[in-house]
Amino acid sequence: MRIVDYWGHSPEIYAVATWASAVGFHVEATITKGAQAPNACGYIAAHACTMLRRAGPRWLTCSTTDACNPKQIKQGNELLNRKPKTTAAWLNGDEVLELVHRWLPGDRYGVGPLPLYLFMNNLGDHVRQALSDPPQTSPLTYAICNTSSVVPGHHWFVVAYCTGDPQAPVAHHPPVAAPAPAPAHHDLSDLDDEISICSADLDADDEAWMQM
Repeated sequence: MRIVDYWGHSPEIYAVATWASAVGFHVEATITKGAQAPNACGYIAAHACTMLRRAGPRWLTCSTTDACNPKQIKQGNELLNRKPKTTAAWLNGDEVLELVHRWLPGDRYGVGPLPLYLFMNNLGDHVRQALSDPPQTSPLTYAICNTSSVVPGHHWFVVAYCTGDPQAPVAHHPPVAAPAPAPAHHDLSDLDDEISICSADLDADDEAWMQM
């Protein structure tokens, strides 16, 4: 799993990394405090997502620092027809998704934008399925998540993961190794409790997100 965030002050994001490690993911957390310009998380998340997608098999280790370059804000505002072009503005889910589609035209990049609690529910389902019935192939999933479940949200960040070998060339979904078994101390019946703990305070109505 790869987590990318250049604000670095959201406890929810650290909770995702902790939870993922507990259930057997190898986690590379690119979390840097203070690198994000004010309100720029939507631009950064959209561009970081495209960088991971273009990296192919290097998605786990490639640099994403260019996502913080002010030129991404300018280009993003031009694509969204926002003014002033050099100043970051809070982007809603539709705008973040539009940037991904413009930077990755014709590419099915993954899932989202999603509130964190809904992403964690989906991830928990993938973990259960992988552990009960190891897949023959393991596509790489990219998700843009928000730390809040209340529209318009608080902070955007990126999670990329697969349930097989993270070093396999999964950009085009070839066969990969089966996932490692769950840690001996980990009871899969606890997954729902852990997801609930990780996404505490993120239980607001998700229907508003679906209408964004």
